[in-house]
Amino acid sequence: MGAPEKKCALCSYPIRDADPVVVEQGDLFHTPCWRLIESNTLIVDSRRLQRRSQQRIKAAKSRIRQVRSISREAALAEGAVGTMIRIVTVLLRNVPKVYCCRCLAEMLTLPEQQLREGAQTLVLQAQLEVDQAQCAGCGRESDVLQLAL
Repeated sequence: MGAPEKKCALCSYPIRDADPVVVEQGDLFHTPCWRLIESNTLIVDSRRLQRRSQQRIKAAKSRIRQVRSISREAALAEGAVGTMIRIVTVLLRNVPKVYCCRCLAEMLTLPEQQLREGAQTLVLQAQLEVDQAQCAGCGRESDVLQLAL
């Protein structure tokens, strides 16, 4: 009796000597069969990433709705909460631009120290992030504030 016939691990059809094959973990695959496996893997990964992106978009929209639901009067109210609301509102309206504390304070006509205190609270609550980038207001490369989406 001769050697056992080689078969593709996916389609089970014989593999002839002239057939291009892929060997993966000891298994033989026709090249087109292997491409099908790779394609299916990419599709599964793509769908997983799409679901994760949709979840992130949903969370971001929820945060935006949350901020927009706060009344204009509350946004203008004095105190730390009013300052934080005003910071988030300005950053939301100007996405994807980022600003340094000095420029944000000028835009909101707030003392810079008051703005920094509100921003610090928002960073601790994971609503804002601090990053090193170019400020859209003054053009300087410095610490800038951006929404944590």
